[in-house]
Amino acid sequence: MTYLRNTWYIGGWDYEITRSLTMRTMLEEPVLLFRKENGEAVAMSDKCPHRYAPLHKGSLLGDTVQCRYHGLEFNSAGRCVSPPRPGCNGVAPNARVKTFPTVERMGAVWVWMGDEAPDEALLPDYSCISDTKSYRTIRGVFDIDNHYEMCNDNALDLTHVTFTHAGTLGAGLDNVRNEQVKRERVGNTLWCRRFNYDIAAGADFQRFNPALQTVKVDKQQNVRWDPPGNIMIIIRYVQAGTESTHYTSISAGNILTPIGPTKTRFYWSVSRTFGLDSEHLDRAMTASAELALQRQDKPMIEDQLALMKTTDLEILQPVYIADDATPVHARKVLRKLIESERERQQARPTSGPARDSVPAPAM
Repeated sequence: MTYLRNTWYIGGWDYEITRSLTMRTMLEEPVLLFRKENGEAVAMSDKCPHRYAPLHKGSLLGDTVQCRYHGLEFNSAGRCVSPPRPGCNGVAPNARVKTFPTVERMGAVWVWMGDEAPDEALLPDYSCISDTKSYRTIRGVFDIDNHYEMCNDNALDLTHVTFTHAGTLGAGLDNVRNEQVKRERVGNTLWCRRFNYDIAAGADFQRFNPALQTVKVDKQQNVRWDPPGNIMIIIRYVQAGTESTHYTSISAGNILTPIGPTKTRFYWSVSRTFGLDSEHLDRAMTASAELALQRQDKPMIEDQLALMKTTDLEILQPVYIADDATPVHARKVLRKLIESERERQQARPTSGPARDSVPAPAM
């Protein structure tokens, strides 16, 4: 499977990465994650270069990972710093484990999976997660059994909300018949903006803000996509015909890390501008998000794979409707980025071996 590699993927929410050795499969690669004694996050291959034992089943000794199989030890830069036993000279002093650049931003540990120099300018904007003065955020994570682009498609076309999330997030078909849609591209970022006027708020939003129960509202949804699978859905409600009365705003992050061709890790966040001290709202909104994402979206997306029997939607020649415009555009942008990355890789001179080795012992 081909992935966009020279970009950032979430390896875990900040609270998931600890002093314990944790393995996450990212882009079909086993990646070992842990924190150094100073709190810095580290990402390296989970494969010991000796006999390819899983390093996450070993031990963390200070900032050094010890393989459980033969005791080889690797520092946070991936260098072997200890032979398997005293007097053993059969391990190359510069044997290495592959490491991946990491940055910790916006409540997450981001991992750069490519071999080009990491570019922090490519980090998508989820700054609302770390802006604790203006927002209160809840977060979660789960896995979906389908290709990550099918998850992209789901979030980029919000017309499914009326049907898949009827009675919860959905506002009802009568309330979206006159929806206005604007689409734009800024660099490789896509925006889809949806406007509804003089409608009833969705049932969940009426529960979150009871003031919305007795008034008609104007609703704006701004959906932003950054490649390869970083989506932000910004939902804004106000009393119809006003700019700020009963203002209710939520920013929902859908951040996708491919595990493999048919499995995706789905990181989600919901940041709100109201009820900043309410643990009750935390619980209510967590329940709402888990219902919508894990009990409504997830089964639908997994059922698609069961019927498609392929991860390549295009070869099935599906019927398209107008609201598919943004998902289709995102697929085209992603294809061009992957092809450009492939061309750059082919243009580079072939490098030597990634690490020195020791000749096999004489028989």
